[in-house]
Amino acid sequence: MFNLQAKKSSGERVQLEASLRANHKTYDQFVGDQREQKVESLRKGLVAQQSFFKKVTQNIEAAVHASYVVAHEIAERGKPFMVSTSKTAC
Repeated sequence: MFNLQAKKSSGERVQLEASLRANHKTYDQFVGDQREQKVESLRKGLVAQQSFFKKVTQNIEAAVHASYVVAHEIAERGKPFMVSTSKTAC
């Protein structure tokens, strides 16, 4: 699981061991089907969080792409951009 010996000072190792004992006692109470259900619910929660951040990233990337498209249109025309002239390109 964790390599507590890997280049850790004795203080860090003791602190990590104490943290593991304190925080993982919660899951020792689950056995068999309960444990599998708990693991599945934690996995689903993680997937939901990951998909939320992926969606935000995709929205940001789309906005950046749109910005580049507008900048390209402005550069192609070689004149100042006006909202009224952009409607004709659409």
